[in-house]
Amino acid sequence: MGLSKDIENALLNSIGRNSLDDVQQDNITQLSTDVSKAIQDFLIEQTFTITQMKAVLEVEELSTATPLIADVLPSVTSLGGNAGGPVNSVVVQGTKGVLIPRLSLKRFGGQGGVMKTKGFAYIGNNPVDPGQTNETLTKVKLLRRNITKG
Repeated sequence: MGLSKDIENALLNSIGRNSLDDVQQDNITQLSTDVSKAIQDFLIEQTFTITQMKAVLEVEELSTATPLIADVLPSVTSLGGNAGGPVNSVVVQGTKGVLIPRLSLKRFGGQGGVMKTKGFAYIGNNPVDPGQTNETLTKVKLLRRNITKG
């Protein structure tokens, strides 16, 4: 039905439908419409806060600001040597011997092709750090255009 019609029916049921004349019936209808509007206006003025939510998060892009430094494996095949071919050499201290350019990972077309990610966004109880919540940063409002008229 609709809010105003539901209110009208509740009022009519409480006083008896058959005991009203046309003027009283019209007054009940108008009162129902006015109460319905008052409730809608009240709800529209309210700010509703999400207190718990878990939503899927898709990472579109991920990058680093600077290159990465990586360690060299203890056994490295290098080009060169006496005969000009590959030489298997042992690295004594294999740290910080490789420079990886800064990363630019994207959902499609970044380094390494397609980036695979999975994550969740939480509001309310934060499973990572229970001391942090975003409850004061998130609001949900009931918009007038979303109210079903009736």
